[in-house]
Order: sequence, then C-alpha cells, then structure tokens
Amino acid sequence: MKAAFHLGRSLTREQKRQLGFMRDPTPCHATLTETLRVLDALAVADILGAVVMADNGDDL
Repeated sequence: MKAAFHLGRSLTREQKRQLGFMRDPTPCHATLTETLRVLDALAVADILGAVVMADNGDDL
C-alpha cells in the first residue's frame, strides 16, 4: 500500500488526467478501494482489454 501511495504521489498532472483524475487532489486510498470494491471485475477487465486492443488497432 505504501508503494501505491508513493506511485500515486509521483504521477504528473498529465498522467493523472490520462488515468481519469481531472481534479486535484486525487481520491484517497479509502475512496478508491471502496469504489473498486463495487465494480464487476470481469466487466472492468473486458472494458480495459477492449481499450488496449483498440489502441493497438486489434479487432479481436
């Protein structure tokens, strides 16, 4: 958790924006944890996989 904290603090404003965090400060650990807990992991994986494949030009 400490490493994740340091990673989050080391991101530039542009990197945070690319991850979808449009406002400062970014959400705290508890907020992110509770938000991620209610998401369907398989649905998130499907969406992220589709985004990566679209960025790579892969139609699979």
